[in-house]
Amino acid sequence: MSQLSEFIGSERERFANEDNNKFAMSFSQISRYYAFLDVILKRYEDASKQLFLNSKALQESLLSGQNPVSSGQMAPHEEGVRLTILVHLEIEVS
Repeated sequence: MSQLSEFIGSERERFANEDNNKFAMSFSQISRYYAFLDVILKRYEDASKQLFLNSKALQESLLSGQNPVSSGQMAPHEEGVRLTILVHLEIEVS
């Protein structure tokens, strides 16, 4: 983000006042949406990490063979469904 700000600051000075302002305003929109994408990426990374940890915990709770789902496994399973939706949402909005 700082490189983009430096670029805007240095390049806008190449233009006369009106074009200088047009350049800066146009790139301010680019900066704004870049910041949005940065927020989305951080939310995606957080949700993905939570989903990974949840999935790992659920897998570790599974017993070999055919066994009914225990009450201790149901909560992580339901949380996994919620986290999967969060991860997919972050993918879709980006």
